[in-house]
Amino acid sequence: MREAIQKTAIQAARAFHAKNNHLNREDLESEALLIMYKAVSSWSPDKGRTMKSWVAFLVHRDLKKQFRDNTLFEEINDTMISSTITNPERVSAFKEELQNVSSTAKRTLDILFSRAIHKKKKNEIKREIKSILRSEGYSWNKIQIAFNELKVIANNIGG
Repeated sequence: MREAIQKTAIQAARAFHAKNNHLNREDLESEALLIMYKAVSSWSPDKGRTMKSWVAFLVHRDLKKQFRDNTLFEEINDTMISSTITNPERVSAFKEELQNVSSTAKRTLDILFSRAIHKKKKNEIKREIKSILRSEGYSWNKIQIAFNELKVIANNIGG
């Protein structure tokens, strides 16, 4: 059974790669195997799906989400960085830091840049972002870690 589930995860990654062939196939397959473990632990037979279909669904959904987050981040990098940092070495370091943040931190920035919430007070913005992330199923712990990640990066830009 284990081999069949692994094969399903790899097949889902390859199907995703077929539509996004500019991405590294081996990386997608590795990520798919990590997602597979999450899928197996969250699978419930009462929901009406087979374990294989659940694995395939989660692999596709999570790869798509990760791809969307990374694409958004590349856009943020290109548009925002050049206007805030002028030293080329700092720009390079900042871009690298942004690529290494968690998916929750990336989603936080996605929310921040995609909504008209910049006219509110700082604490109102934080509450709204946290509320959106919670409604999307992110745990409080992951949200707090994401905010801390972004705070460290923001402090590094200013310093």
